[in-house]
Amino acid sequence: MYVPPVRHDRKYFVSLALHEAVQRHLHEDPERVIELGVAGALHVRPHSRGGARDLVDEWITLLQSRDIESIDAVLTGDDEHAVEMRNIAVFLGVLSEEERRSVLDEVYRRAEYAK
Repeated sequence: MYVPPVRHDRKYFVSLALHEAVQRHLHEDPERVIELGVAGALHVRPHSRGGARDLVDEWITLLQSRDIESIDAVLTGDDEHAVEMRNIAVFLGVLSEEERRSVLDEVYRRAEYAK
């Protein structure tokens, strides 16, 4: 079965860069990031429907497993599933507004997403 490649557009690079920043925090303070991720997932879950709710539930299960290697794979993976998972914003409060803005500014300075 043919699976089209993941589009590497601006949305892809923005999401990836933000999740790479979350990943750095995960390695510095895993308990904090996991706690905030689960809380964020529980916060967005009531507003999610269908497949999005399934992805939220998957985030909750993954984070509660505390399997850093598997969490890393989703935070920075290039496969379609990892990209879909990153489209669900669960890491509320992990990045400060200043850090978030800095990450976004850096992505917008690069031209990678235009390819």
